[in-house]
Amino acid sequence: MKKIFSIPFLLISTLFAQAQNNLKRFTSFSQVKPDPLQVEWLDIPCEEVRDIEEMVSNLTNLKVLFLTNCNLKELPRGIEGFANLELLKVEGNSLYTLPSNLKKLQNIDVVNISRNQFKSLPKVLSKWAKLRELDLSFNGDLDLDKSIDVLTNIKMLDKLVLEGNSLKSLPPKMGELDMIEELLLSDNPGLNLENTISVLAEMESLTILGLAKNDIKILPREMSVLKNLQGLVLDNNPDLDLKSLSIALKELSQLKVLLLRNNAIEKMPDDLSPFLNLAVLELGENHFSEAEKKRIESILKDTKVNF
Repeated sequence: MKKIFSIPFLLISTLFAQAQNNLKRFTSFSQVKPDPLQVEWLDIPCEEVRDIEEMVSNLTNLKVLFLTNCNLKELPRGIEGFANLELLKVEGNSLYTLPSNLKKLQNIDVVNISRNQFKSLPKVLSKWAKLRELDLSFNGDLDLDKSIDVLTNIKMLDKLVLEGNSLKSLPPKMGELDMIEELLLSDNPGLNLENTISVLAEMESLTILGLAKNDIKILPREMSVLKNLQGLVLDNNPDLDLKSLSIALKELSQLKVLLLRNNAIEKMPDDLSPFLNLAVLELGENHFSEAEKKRIESILKDTKVNF
């Protein structure tokens, strides 16, 4: 299970955080050459991408590989040789597919292919038996309906990022992703939330939901079906009706972390009882008076409120 981290401000992925916190980051092959066996995290500059193939045999312990913002139209040869690779980040390129020979990477559990040009998902994603986290954000032409069979065949997937993908709805078959714990749908202002909830309700393991920057005005009453929800991100929805939020909170008895940052809020509801069950309430970048802050803190004494 993932853990919810409230400090400093976000719900974060334990797998990616561990990769960053526990490994030394190498940023060029010149750093690597003195002792390639110690290299577990490699963040390659664009001008050295072409040299990957000749270095593969030396980097037998590589676990994390970053190839980002290089405008790559295809991945360089050799990556399939990193047998111990666990995390692959190729964000910010011009990729539209992944080579099928990457199926050899049977230790992969985190993949970030955000900010590319994928229109459908490459089948190789479903060949990685350990894949748990997948970031597909800001692939504006991605057709989820055409990709759903690949997604539903990723059996261990528990975190999915679909931010900034111009989503209007979710394919009904996404409800079959019953291992999903964390689903981030932020920055999709055209998303029909009422229809989306009917799909989310089928995801029995869903505990963290991101809906920031979605132009939400009213939280639909159907939110009450998300009984296992523990973390909800509603940042950057300045027209959000707080009365509808209060109604939803009364039904979401398991919710412990709520993010309402940068929502142009000047005053919280007079009745704060629906918020009493929260462990963490993030209210930063709003417009509260000092008196209102004190009122909120005096009522929510057992809640960590961050302004």
